[in-house]
Amino acid sequence: MSISDDNSINQNTNLIHINIQFGNGDSYHGEVLNNKKHGNGEYIFSNGENYKGEFSEGLFNGKGIYKYINGDIYNGEWKKGKKNGKGIFTYNDGSIFDGEFLNGDMKEGKFIFLNGDCYIGSFENGLFNGKGKYIYSNGDEYNGEWLNDKKNGIGKYIFCDGIEIEGKWKDDNIEEKIEKKN
Repeated sequence: MSISDDNSINQNTNLIHINIQFGNGDSYHGEVLNNKKHGNGEYIFSNGENYKGEFSEGLFNGKGIYKYINGDIYNGEWKKGKKNGKGIFTYNDGSIFDGEFLNGDMKEGKFIFLNGDCYIGSFENGLFNGKGKYIYSNGDEYNGEWLNDKKNGIGKYIFCDGIEIEGKWKDDNIEEKIEKKN
């Protein structure tokens, strides 16, 4: 571990500004409090990934941008080292998730696919789960319940020509149509 000579102390906050190179090839340039990354800084991993933003008690905490080696980028809120709160995750293929994260996982938001399809709703373990609306690029849409990225439960599929199918779905297939009473 080596520390550069441009270290300085902010007398108002007791934060120390350092440049440090770790033995594993990682480096950190930013503020430190009580020997922990704290305040604003940039952490560069030896594999090329990096985080630039706020730290607290040595962890990503507050607003920050994480750039992954594969080209994915997360720009948003962090808590105790995990994506937490409002954020935008841009995938290297151009797909985008804009929404809420909890403990590192997508929870609620809008996912726009490269082909123009869009899902707005709940997520669990990175998959569509719970209530959500999927709008296809051709104008069709499904609004209803999801389980593990598939239509499951009560939902309505509306074709772009106006035809509607409402009912109970299982693994993306309609199992039971619900009759509309007039």
